[in-house]
Amino acid sequence: MRIRVPLLTLAIVASSVTAAGATVRINDSKGKPTTTTTVPVAALTVRAAAQAALSAGSVHAVWTSTYGNHTYTNTVDAGASGGIVSISSTVGKLHGQAMAIVTPALAYIQGDAFSLKNTFNFSTPNSKKYAGKWIAFSSQQDLYESISATGTFSSLLANLNLKAPFVSLKSSILNGVAVTGVQGTAASPTTSTGPSGQVVLVYIATATGLPVRVCPKAGGSYKWNLQFSKWGDPVNVVPPSGAISGSTISHLIVRPSSSS
Repeated sequence: MRIRVPLLTLAIVASSVTAAGATVRINDSKGKPTTTTTVPVAALTVRAAAQAALSAGSVHAVWTSTYGNHTYTNTVDAGASGGIVSISSTVGKLHGQAMAIVTPALAYIQGDAFSLKNTFNFSTPNSKKYAGKWIAFSSQQDLYESISATGTFSSLLANLNLKAPFVSLKSSILNGVAVTGVQGTAASPTTSTGPSGQVVLVYIATATGLPVRVCPKAGGSYKWNLQFSKWGDPVNVVPPSGAISGSTISHLIVRPSSSS
């Protein structure tokens, strides 16, 4: 899912800062002042972190989610040219592994039969038939969005798109790194992880100003966690050769509500 990050589109210039927040002048796209308002310090903190992340241009991310006896882990390296995703899935005692390569035009998947069926909704016969083979889906096909949901730089940054109310959290140590925290509400449109409207926490490295973790504040039946590292490291996305066109087999993929 390739989502723009709207919180970065306005030029914000702080004129004074108090405990309540910063009085800022908001400029339009041409640099002309449009209004003056008070923005909470927590909001400015997460916006600055999102801007720093955008400037970094690439990231290594690990997204995990758990509900019931289902556990998924996506390990991602994403940059301007696309993303590379390793997808691990577990349902009960069964385990699957898949790979995805995402470019602006095409998303490729290769997986075992278990992953093709349970992660990408292939029918049972076709999950066996296409196991181990690279399949390419164009950005006009429905499955492209599912494959690229955590495989593009923009979709990962979308998790930093928060709306009020904002709360500044106490400084702490996270995995040996000094961090500051911000609590906010996941903004619409729905991000690649948590649902829109969920209260989430963003932890930002004090030394670099870059995000290191995003997670929900509260627990529940659906748990997820997104960790960032290696901001700015090179990401070399090489599309696989000889991939089967998804347009020739998309009719063989069942809808999530259908039986396979």
